[in-house]
Amino acid sequence: MTEFYLSTPRFYLIFCLLAAVLISGILYVRNTKEKEFNTNIKTLLAVVRGLAILCITILLLQPFLKKITNTSQLPLLFFVQDASSSIQSESTASELETYHLARAKAIQQLEEKYEVVTYSAGDEVRPELDTTYADQSTNLSEVFDHINSQYKGSNKAGIILASDGIFNRGASPVYANRSGLPIHTIIQGDTSVKRDLFIKRVFHNNVAYLDDQVNVLVDIAGKQFQSGQTQLKVFHKTNAGDQLIAQELINIDQSPFFQTVEFMLTADQVGKQTYYLSLDVLPGEESESNNTRTFRIEVIDAKQNITLLAAAPHPDIFALQSALTNTGNIEFNVLFADEVTDWNGVQEADLLILHQLPSLKHQSKVQPLLDFMHANNKPLWFIVGMETDIPLFNQSQDLISISDYIGEYNQTFASPAPNFNLFKTDENLMQKIAQYPPLTTPFGTYTTGAGAVALNQRIGSVDTNYPLLMLHESKGQKTAVLLGTGIWQWRIFNYLQQNDHTAIDALIQKTALYLGSREDKRKFRAKPAKAQFVTSEEVIIDAELFNANYERVNDPEARLTLSNEAGNQFEHTFSKRGDAYSLNLGKLPAGLYTFEAQTNYNGAKLTDRGPFTVNDLNLEALELTADFNMLQLISEQSGGDLYFPEQIDDLTQNLLADDSQKPVLYAQSKTMPLIDYRWLFALIALLLALEWFLRRYKGSY
Repeated sequence: MTEFYLSTPRFYLIFCLLAAVLISGILYVRNTKEKEFNTNIKTLLAVVRGLAILCITILLLQPFLKKITNTSQLPLLFFVQDASSSIQSESTASELETYHLARAKAIQQLEEKYEVVTYSAGDEVRPELDTTYADQSTNLSEVFDHINSQYKGSNKAGIILASDGIFNRGASPVYANRSGLPIHTIIQGDTSVKRDLFIKRVFHNNVAYLDDQVNVLVDIAGKQFQSGQTQLKVFHKTNAGDQLIAQELINIDQSPFFQTVEFMLTADQVGKQTYYLSLDVLPGEESESNNTRTFRIEVIDAKQNITLLAAAPHPDIFALQSALTNTGNIEFNVLFADEVTDWNGVQEADLLILHQLPSLKHQSKVQPLLDFMHANNKPLWFIVGMETDIPLFNQSQDLISISDYIGEYNQTFASPAPNFNLFKTDENLMQKIAQYPPLTTPFGTYTTGAGAVALNQRIGSVDTNYPLLMLHESKGQKTAVLLGTGIWQWRIFNYLQQNDHTAIDALIQKTALYLGSREDKRKFRAKPAKAQFVTSEEVIIDAELFNANYERVNDPEARLTLSNEAGNQFEHTFSKRGDAYSLNLGKLPAGLYTFEAQTNYNGAKLTDRGPFTVNDLNLEALELTADFNMLQLISEQSGGDLYFPEQIDDLTQNLLADDSQKPVLYAQSKTMPLIDYRWLFALIALLLALEWFLRRYKGSY
């Protein structure tokens, strides 16, 4: 249906008509000079001119047409097929063929009343129905999220989910359906419990430091074994062959069986180290593929060298040493200024802690060291005490200046500073730190420069804006200042309160980590989305290129060379995404890979390289029994029903008989300005041309 509208009141059309009649009447009816035209010709010319003027004046009123189109949309019915390999392993070829025929027939019948949208769910969500069942994992919650986001506001009738109920990625499908749609489930696979023993999960750190002890937790599960024994062995893959490094006897005494086994591995070799677990196969096991599991740990030799240079012995020194050596990746050295004769080792430190230095007594020895540290942008942590010479301290850093100092000291409590965000602090500690013993701080007037304050001074019951712990980076050098001694009392008080030193040690460690960490100044960087992938995942490599102002750009082409363990190399080209680069390598076979990314920018060749691993982990092999209860729970909570494959026809008939599902009528309105129609201009031109032709034909102008 099309309707005519004006942007002005409709009575303006009367003025358009009057203008057309008036102008054409004056020109032809009242004009006595047009004697060569007879009455019929005058009337015809007046009509032609009047129509042209009428069209032009109507266009001045901004008329438009509104076209209303009614469309009918059938209710959307989603058919989701579990495409994981467990479906195929639990069903015979004839069972699957029969199911496929029944499924196709059901969809054909349902399309009489519904618009059927099909999806396959496994490693990823994809349209259409899968018949290969090759996916090595199942993520059912992802398809629910996809339906909710893609069809929001549409006329949705429900979801049919054909699955064995086994999921091993994403959230539980029981809680993933937030659309309120009924889910009708078709249970596939074998619901009988099979005799099986398998490695369910392995927990370990992906990165370890050289000579660290790595804790590995292995979850062992079993079904239908009332008793028995098996050996769990850990092997280290090396160039010399597989080395047995640990083993443990597992006693099975019940069904279902579950046990967590803990191993401690020594990271004694740098690089990507490959380990695999092997569980001895017991007689009658349904599957042997889930009795082994490979995992990899990257061992790096990157210990942080921290040197504490002290003016004199102090209990703080032991407190700092205890806190920083607990991490395992810090080499901590304590030196006293009186004893040092060679500064070479001190200059090589990644972080230098100056306890009650600089002091007047050691000025001649310490000042050259400070000059070297400043010149080479080496991080410094000043801890101010009674031995510290305040004027020299003021000259040695630009965070804090203490004036009006007369040699006196305060007993100062700590107060957490608001808006500190250089690193995360323990919230419980920050709430209670004001109750901790006071530190001994210089009495004077404090003037602060640029920097982030972690703790303020609280003198008595008065919170001041004087800093107690402050950190800053200036011109490439990081500096921290703790304006008091006595932190050893904090560790003791923390132990009395919490029975450990964790909170205070974490504050000390994070301060040292911030100071010792170096900003990545590389102009070109590439890294995988994560350090370890599984064979069912697509491997993504992202890259960034920065100009002189460290703004991301991606003007030049970037390439990547991928190498596998056999030494084979594969060339790839990055795709440009936004102002960065991204490369999807797809699914790769299990193994250790290295990559080298490169680009040319402003005449310079820039490269970055790194490793990643792909583990052969078939999550579908870990569970072989269809989860009838989970599918039934999904149906019950959503208002749907559960069916077996041979009941697909019943499901179809029930859905076709559901009178609550009706098509929805949508009205679409489209506005079209009349001035956009070219034929209207052609009509006006034709009328004016006809008038001109008749006048010329009769000998006039």
